[in-house]
Amino acid sequence: MRGIHWLLLLFLLAVFTVRTEAVASRVIPVPKNPADKTYDSRTLKPAQIADCLHREQSLLQRVKTMKQEEQQLALQAARVQQMGEKLKTLEAQLKPDDPVAMDDFRFRVDLYRHAEEQYNTHAADFNHRLSSLKDAQQHYNNHCVDKQYYEDDYKQALASLKSDRVKRPASMAMTDTARGIYLQLGAFRQQQSVKELYHRLEAEHLPLQQHNNKQGLTIVRAGPFADMQEAERIRQLLAERYAIKAFVRKEP
Repeated sequence: MRGIHWLLLLFLLAVFTVRTEAVASRVIPVPKNPADKTYDSRTLKPAQIADCLHREQSLLQRVKTMKQEEQQLALQAARVQQMGEKLKTLEAQLKPDDPVAMDDFRFRVDLYRHAEEQYNTHAADFNHRLSSLKDAQQHYNNHCVDKQYYEDDYKQALASLKSDRVKRPASMAMTDTARGIYLQLGAFRQQQSVKELYHRLEAEHLPLQQHNNKQGLTIVRAGPFADMQEAERIRQLLAERYAIKAFVRKEP
């Protein structure tokens, strides 16, 4: 399984790198009269360029994260395999009339099953996010690759991208009426999963928070937001760019 994942990621990264270089080479000279600029299905407007630039950054970050997670998954698979091989050895040497050895063997079987279940859960989540990554790259290829743009539009897009990046602008300043509007991004049992989520969203500069609930889960949320409209905008952005199914929570 490790080899398949690794090859897919290398393929995605290689194709993406080549495609971005192709986009960067298609700059149209700006006419003397800006009003003479024309746009068609192959010519990107400033807002479209900004969107492509953000998708480019997001894709590269997601590929980097997935490569790191793939290595961790491979280590986890190796540990499960080692546990299984050790169980086979113990089973071959097991004496049914030795109750202590039998109890120890059953305990090790339970540990193995738990580790195997954890691996299967992580592998399924990895495959789901890998599929989402491929869909995101396909969207980028369809809307950004082999397009052209005016140089001044590109500069305008860079400026708008910096101002529109999901930070804590004035529109998100805390007020007495907006303190309780948050987006819950997930509930996790493993701190590693929390770290991975923070890493995935690093480029967005979201105001992330975490706390533990009574069930021992780590709740990760973003906010507070100025109003429901702002929270909904960020929720849709996270769903589109990261396949994160966040939901709005109001807290007193």
